[in-house]
Amino acid sequence: MALFKFKDVSMHGDGFGAINNLSFVVEQGETLGILSADSFMHERVLSLLQGLYKPDDGQVLFFEKNCRSQRKELWSTVSFQVFEDAFSPDEKIADFIKLYQKMHQRHNKELFSSLVQKLDLNLIGLFRTLGEKNRKKLALLLALCEESKAYVLLSPFTCLNNAERSHVIHLLLSFKKNGKTVLILQDSFDYFSLICDRVILCMDGEAITELKDTEMQLAREKIYHIVFEKADEADAFAKVWDKKLTINYDRVTLKLSGSPNVLLNILKDYKVLDFIGGYHDAWIYEEVRAEESIEE
Repeated sequence: MALFKFKDVSMHGDGFGAINNLSFVVEQGETLGILSADSFMHERVLSLLQGLYKPDDGQVLFFEKNCRSQRKELWSTVSFQVFEDAFSPDEKIADFIKLYQKMHQRHNKELFSSLVQKLDLNLIGLFRTLGEKNRKKLALLLALCEESKAYVLLSPFTCLNNAERSHVIHLLLSFKKNGKTVLILQDSFDYFSLICDRVILCMDGEAITELKDTEMQLAREKIYHIVFEKADEADAFAKVWDKKLTINYDRVTLKLSGSPNVLLNILKDYKVLDFIGGYHDAWIYEEVRAEESIEE
């Protein structure tokens, strides 16, 4: 049985945020991405899933029941990322956290303490001192630290640096491994291919197409790190390679989508000492290299 269903849902709006005959299904145990350039649409989808509003047309279902009428069961099963405006500027952060932990029995204090450090959050003082970026981090943190069967997240990576993003992605992958359901709403394809089983692309509030995992693997932009024998070799390669790259003495870093066959054919004409490729982003490359150093 599907966890969530959007069935021909419409919610009218003045330009931004409109939802037009949107249909999708979130199966239990899958990680689904909803991709749209309209961030207001994401907020409306999240509000509908939370049961805060009724759609103008169509149905929003949780286990085949209306989300709005099943809010108690819904909120006891699903962890939703809260909107940052839930934080009052003049409220003490520590008081809010204490109250939140008391009200949410599924809150994992151990995971919370660990992620506070990993996401570099200072929870001393008032919310007005926290800043927009850190308020978004806290909203994400609270959602991730619920012991839930499912998680609905709103642009979870935009407020994070590379190291913080790495921690969150590893956590989401552990959720996936343990059979939990994750729905991610965001306006960028970044990191979807690392996490999601499927991605639904939306335009003007309507589902346009769907990408499955195998299709995303082909579309993923990968990082390649190449070490040449001499700096002259790296310079010569840079003149031949007609795409953007970064060069540092005898080392070249570049991004490439799809097959690396063209790159490999070009490199046959050069003396290459090291070739490391296929990682989605630099932080993954650094992690893998660090793990290899430890093993050695």
